[in-house]
Amino acid sequence: MSHTQKQSTPKKQPIFHFLITSVLLLSFLLAVAGIATATGSWSDETNRDTAWADGAISTPFQLAQFAYLVNNNAYSGSGNVYLEDNIDLNGHEWVPIGIIMQDSTMFFYDGIFDGNGFTVSNMSITDFPTEDPSNIFVFGLFGYSEAEIKNLIVSGSIEFNGGSMNNMIGGIIGDSAGSITNCTSNVNILVNSISFTGGWIGGIAGINENEITWCTNNGDLDIDAGSTVGVAGICGANVGRVDRCVNNGNLTSPTQWYIGGIVEEMWSEFGIVPSVTNCYNTGKIGPVDVIAGSGIAGMIFEGNIENCYSVGESAGQNNGGLVGNLTLDGTVTNCYFLDSSSDYGVVLIVNDKTSENPTQDQGIKKTDAQMRSSGFVSELNGADRAFIFNSEGYPVLNRDSNDSEQNPGGSGGIGQATIREKEPVLPTDPEPENNTTNSSSQNNSSVPPVEEEDENKKPNWIFWILLLIFIILLIVAGRYAYKKYNQKT
Repeated sequence: MSHTQKQSTPKKQPIFHFLITSVLLLSFLLAVAGIATATGSWSDETNRDTAWADGAISTPFQLAQFAYLVNNNAYSGSGNVYLEDNIDLNGHEWVPIGIIMQDSTMFFYDGIFDGNGFTVSNMSITDFPTEDPSNIFVFGLFGYSEAEIKNLIVSGSIEFNGGSMNNMIGGIIGDSAGSITNCTSNVNILVNSISFTGGWIGGIAGINENEITWCTNNGDLDIDAGSTVGVAGICGANVGRVDRCVNNGNLTSPTQWYIGGIVEEMWSEFGIVPSVTNCYNTGKIGPVDVIAGSGIAGMIFEGNIENCYSVGESAGQNNGGLVGNLTLDGTVTNCYFLDSSSDYGVVLIVNDKTSENPTQDQGIKKTDAQMRSSGFVSELNGADRAFIFNSEGYPVLNRDSNDSEQNPGGSGGIGQATIREKEPVLPTDPEPENNTTNSSSQNNSSVPPVEEEDENKKPNWIFWILLLIFIILLIVAGRYAYKKYNQKT
């Protein structure tokens, strides 16, 4: 009977152990594959759809190829690039579309980029180079552009944790010499480097050299950097036109000279007087310990602000409800601020002492109830129809008054990736830079041949190598288990 009581468990143990080991090994290899695929840059060849050349973009691999072509002076398409789907940039470092290097060499796109209301999500920029002539210093989904960028939503994060650079950073673009229309940034920007000196940071653009209209920033900006960095909800510096824009993001920057809910700094270039019109801020401003932060603009050397309001809290000893510092060449007309946000609308700073600017402060202080009333909309609009009553809060922009079709802005150029040399605008000098070179050169003969590919999404070779290793180990383990099984039987 002892022979009949022999159990089958010893026979099954090797196979059972083999199955458990196989599952664990497969899980480990897939985890390694996942880690491997989440590294590197979108500019790497394995992360680009090299068959893409122009037109519709529906995958992150195609968007990465577009950036690569522009940044290497190899885009020669029609100048009409548009999204056909949401784009997820998760997993790899983003390299901006269009670059300015430290030696002033520029590669950029000057056609039309239409987001068609789609979202580019999970953009991540963390690789900020140290000072070197070959390094770029414009960051965002776009770095530098002379294009018409419109109907686009971007979300993600930009983090700078070291180094010393003059950088221009924006959720949509670092430096815009084209136009930005109907775009939204949900990009959070973090700078933690006291050696980061010079430059501008904005929720939409680092610097606006032409036009930003109908744009909204919802991202928070937490900037702890050198004291010459300008920070604002829409654009750090404005030498053009900003109209019908909204900042809802909180701006924290304890070491900066000035912070503005819409723009940080304004001055005139090439005889063009910059302006901010029909905009409002709801985000918290400050604290600012160095000089001042304000609901609409930090500092105005030259320029006009009209038909704007701010209800964001201004935290800091030198903060103004509307403008941090205003020179004799700047004006503030028909602008309003919440009475609890600041004692002054426009701040005058002399010898580090803050007071109201009595000759230029056209800012009007209102209570919370007054700014929520229907009567306030009539005051705010003036001769325009930019705002409408909002029964659930403060006035909002009137989309029916959208003039983007009548005034599209931007160059709408020939659609080439362009190389040009230009003196970058420096934040330490508000005077115009007259030595800017406006000429551009094309070299289409240097465009590399495009590799033909049928698939839009490139396979991941690391995953296939690891899968092959697993299959080999599976065969070896199976043979071993089979041998042990035969020995026990």
